[in-house]
Amino acid sequence: MRVTEKVVESVLVPELERFAAELRREYPKVRIGVVSSPVGSKTDHQGHVVGVECLFEARPAEQPDLLVLEIGVRHLATHPEIHAADVVWGHPSGQCEASILKQPTPLSDERLGELVRNLPTLYQALRVALERGTPGSGAC
Repeated sequence: MRVTEKVVESVLVPELERFAAELRREYPKVRIGVVSSPVGSKTDHQGHVVGVECLFEARPAEQPDLLVLEIGVRHLATHPEIHAADVVWGHPSGQCEASILKQPTPLSDERLGELVRNLPTLYQALRVALERGTPGSGAC
């Protein structure tokens, strides 16, 4: 079966929703939500991003207020691949906390299953970063 944007959403979003619900209970002062969005829809390089966004409110401009567990797929109309599976801080840091993907990999049912099985690594990295509240030394 060809893995499509809808398959990616149907597999990953419920997993991320469960995790986000846990985080909301653990970190009530952080605004936490699940995102799922197409990217590049007006180009030949259609993709999709799903993730968990954690927004720290009332941060000074020089400190990042966004921490994201992000999974990105691209080239959905041609040769679909997973190109990102990581935990990163927003601007102005951009610091990567963890990544479970060394390089882009073809998107298939098997690869999607591997990604789901490896999500706990990203979950742990996100929790550690949330607890710390600031970018770390960078693992990626």
